[in-house]
Amino acid sequence: MKKSVTVRVPATSANCGPGFDSLGLALTLHNEFTFTISDEQFGFSLEVEGEGKDSFHASGRNMAFASFLAVWNKLTDHKRIGIDVQMKNQVPKSRGLGSSSTAIVAGVTAASILSGANLTQDEILQEANKLEGHPDNVAPAIYGGFTISFQENGVAHTLRTSR
Repeated sequence: MKKSVTVRVPATSANCGPGFDSLGLALTLHNEFTFTISDEQFGFSLEVEGEGKDSFHASGRNMAFASFLAVWNKLTDHKRIGIDVQMKNQVPKSRGLGSSSTAIVAGVTAASILSGANLTQDEILQEANKLEGHPDNVAPAIYGGFTISFQENGVAHTLRTSR
């Protein structure tokens, strides 16, 4: 059986002004990830279009795959699956626009949906924060808009400002 989900995640900018590691905002660039799982085929395949097309590889070091698998293994007993990831990238790598956060948030969100766990945004934030190490980029990627975030005892807290 195959199941798929497509997740669209915005680029982010963090470390805004004096709000180092706490202020972040979602931008209008997006990366789109389609995750397809199969219990009939095993392994990992990757197809990338757009920004950084030639710099992503089908391996456990790919952040979208690694994030998906970390949360999938936490939420399910189905450890042996095939995962196909298709990425349509607008966000350039290594330019301070949160490309790694788009992959982490996409992987966590896709695992949540495809496992049937349907985590809340706050639960997705906690999982993404564990993988990223700080919430300043993942929070606006999840909630959108402008966010103020911090960690206390390993727990991420975020306030999204109204428009």
